[in-house]
Amino acid sequence: MVAPRAARPSPAAAATRPLLPLALLAIWLGIFHLLGHYTGGYGRLSFILLTLVAALLLGGGRLARVVPRTGGERPIRIVLGLVLAALLVSLAVGLAAELARPSGEQFAVDIAMNTYAAGTAFLEGKNPYAEFAQVWHELKPGPHVTVEHGEVRMYGVPYTYGFPYFPAMLLSYLPVRAVVPGYDSLRVTNAILLALNLAGIFWLARRLAPAGLATLAGLAGGVAYVGVSVLRTELFRYAVTDLVIATYAVFAFVALSHQRWIVAGVLFGLAQACKLLPGPLLVAPAVLWLWGRPGMLKLLIAYAATSVAIILPFVLPAPGLFLSSTILFYLTAHAGGDYSSFWYFLPAALKPPFRVVGYLLTAVCVAWAFRRRGDDLLTPLTLAFVAYLVFVAFGTMIHLNYIWGIYALGCVVLAARAARAASA
Repeated sequence: MVAPRAARPSPAAAATRPLLPLALLAIWLGIFHLLGHYTGGYGRLSFILLTLVAALLLGGGRLARVVPRTGGERPIRIVLGLVLAALLVSLAVGLAAELARPSGEQFAVDIAMNTYAAGTAFLEGKNPYAEFAQVWHELKPGPHVTVEHGEVRMYGVPYTYGFPYFPAMLLSYLPVRAVVPGYDSLRVTNAILLALNLAGIFWLARRLAPAGLATLAGLAGGVAYVGVSVLRTELFRYAVTDLVIATYAVFAFVALSHQRWIVAGVLFGLAQACKLLPGPLLVAPAVLWLWGRPGMLKLLIAYAATSVAIILPFVLPAPGLFLSSTILFYLTAHAGGDYSSFWYFLPAALKPPFRVVGYLLTAVCVAWAFRRRGDDLLTPLTLAFVAYLVFVAFGTMIHLNYIWGIYALGCVVLAARAARAASA
């Protein structure tokens, strides 16, 4: 039986292709620069860009054929280290600028406003799924939605504009509120999560890369992460809170690389307890990859127990309100989609088969982990990222916050695969 821990490839040869990670990194950042700036109204372009990301991760190593072998990756490590330091300084300046804004000039998107409102309700001893914590959208009568005398029902279930996400998201952003007021508490939390994600990316990329290129891979992953031009705006101006999902996810895979099955399961459970997705598409490839091994059952039990332990206390007081605030809200409010997706621009007759193709491709990505159980951890990690990327690409909306919950994983995959191809 092949050991389930992340196998360490043999040390890189003296003559490698250290320029390959730089080439792939440039393409990666170019794609996400376009994706970050051309989302709303650019559904066709977003679909193409997400498809390119998947192709880059699955087949980017083929570029090695045109990249010459050279010696000495040390200068490239130095360059990447300096670039990473400059990017971090820029992010720190951006955070300071946002924290210095007067409260009247601050702006946060609905995701942040909802999370803050739900946290306020929770701190006041109220049920965030029974209180007004969906502050942006207003539901109007339509398919499966009725509004009579100010009372909203979805599928016949009362709806009170409760918190649309799962409780771990609001709980994760509460500790900093003890020392930082208002939406700035979300921004400071995002700064902490960003630092943790960087550490996780560096740690995991080094473990999955060839020994001779481990540090190069870690630095490349870090630059890929903080080099996205819209990150500063997304995390510190808009205070998008999906970032916390990535923190739990990346350290879940770090734990898997050390064969800490229970710790990994707990972290996957925390990611699941933040939001309906991407949790299942992250843990499923890991479970299938471990199928038949002792670690599989430990991972699965820890994942289920953690997510249930966090979610259930918020379900029991009012199951109907929890259901309508979360799952039913998305089944209705998101059903019509918007022009951020390719789906939105398709003729009506093609929309259902387009979605079916997306579901099938997502399922194939997840199931492929079972076929590749003999591979090391990079395979389920890649498949988890690509599976959710495909799901989003074929979805009714392609919003940037969907990406931030998995982006750190993609940076690890890019860096590790580039380093392996460079040393092959």
